[in-house]
Amino acid sequence: IQTFVISDFFRFSEPRLAFGEIFRASGIFYNEYTLAFFCITSLIILLVEDSKKYISMGIIFFATLITFHRLSILTLLISFAIYSCFFIHRKKTHLLIYTLCLSTAICLFYLVAFKNYTVDKFTSTQIYRDRLSVDTLSDRFDQYKNAIKIISNYPFGYGSYESERYVYSAAEIGQLHLKKMYDYDNKQYIGFKIAGLIIHNSFLGAGAKYGFLGMFTYFMFCLSSVLYAFNIYRKFKNNNSIILLSICICWCFFQTSQ
Repeated sequence: IQTFVISDFFRFSEPRLAFGEIFRASGIFYNEYTLAFFCITSLIILLVEDSKKYISMGIIFFATLITFHRLSILTLLISFAIYSCFFIHRKKTHLLIYTLCLSTAICLFYLVAFKNYTVDKFTSTQIYRDRLSVDTLSDRFDQYKNAIKIISNYPFGYGSYESERYVYSAAEIGQLHLKKMYDYDNKQYIGFKIAGLIIHNSFLGAGAKYGFLGMFTYFMFCLSSVLYAFNIYRKFKNNNSIILLSICICWCFFQTSQ
């Protein structure tokens, strides 16, 4: 509903465009990343527990797709591949997974072929320009290089994305946007200010804000959670331990793009 009918339906944050006039789905969460994480987590639990709720799985799969978050969709496909390796004997569930993936591929093929899109025409569409083109990825790499530069020059970081030094550094690479200013006393927006875009990588973002020590501490926390979950899996090798390990790995994946 948020994506195709009413963009503000049960939405508790500002709608974010995915491409053209199509909005990302965020559910009741603040952003699409959180919705995708809970969707993938739910799907992992249903798959590992060998649930027969195939309609629910299909809805969750579709909900992840319409977040239009590239890393979430990639994480979902990787989760399917890992599941197939762990539970190679579950033929019916594999059939559902393949059906979902094939249906998505057919929809994309219909979009490209039956709408008379040549390669040139497809690369001129907004979905390509806004979500698939090299330029949309090069912006991220510019952010990463800027973050590494900040960490090397300021070992204790800038302290916040709101700091003037961060805004100036973001301006140098053209990573500025207008941010709404909110008056919490009167509970209303009072205008806009120029702000730097956040770094879409939690590890580098922690380094830019809190320095190398902050980045290293956060990285070790993520790594230790995965290692702990892996030790639990090696010890018990049951469904619950697989779910725990999968969730920890997915959570760490998400940190590379938030």
